[in-house]
Amino acid sequence: MVKDKGTILFFFIIFLILYAGKSIEQTKGDMNGQETIKYNLIKSSIEAVSYALTFDSTYSIDIKLTKKSTEEFRELTKNNIGKSLRIFKGNHIIQVAIIKAEIPSGLISINNLKSGYDVIKYIKILLQ
Repeated sequence: MVKDKGTILFFFIIFLILYAGKSIEQTKGDMNGQETIKYNLIKSSIEAVSYALTFDSTYSIDIKLTKKSTEEFRELTKNNIGKSLRIFKGNHIIQVAIIKAEIPSGLISINNLKSGYDVIKYIKILLQ
């Protein structure tokens, strides 16, 4: 039994970085009568993933997109300010938010994860 959960997370992150690539799929959809932008995150669009324990004792995961995907995400957010954004990885919803401004950084954050188990669960989804 591995006692250090940080070591397990570290190896998941290294695995993810090694298998990252360069593209993203985007589609528009309609949810509950309000236009929702669906952003399908694919493994090849991810450059790196990191996680942290925050000041309020929850975890966060940051997903850094590749250069090409960062530009696509910037355009998507720039052209859809005020709309709902649902970020998917396969059949899993990764993040839901209202687009308040253009996001030029190519950084997607998953916040308020309650445990290291939640972090591992999201990383497993990202690896698929």
